[in-house]
Amino acid sequence: MLPPDAVGRDYLPDGKLFQIDADGLDLHATLYGLAGISAGWRSGVELHFMGLVAGIDIARPGIKVPAVGRLGI
Repeated sequence: MLPPDAVGRDYLPDGKLFQIDADGLDLHATLYGLAGISAGWRSGVELHFMGLVAGIDIARPGIKVPAVGRLGI
């Protein structure tokens, strides 16, 4: 899994709009990397917009702040 501030992390390969990770722990929905949402054990709940990520990390308690990254314990 890439950190919240990694470039290109929201783009799904082959132009897909929806994807469930191979292990079934995360669901990703995106509009070609421009806007989207991810939810699951590894990513928590994330909103993506134009490369910025905001969300809540469940597995490692913390928040994800746009342009900063993850802040937590």
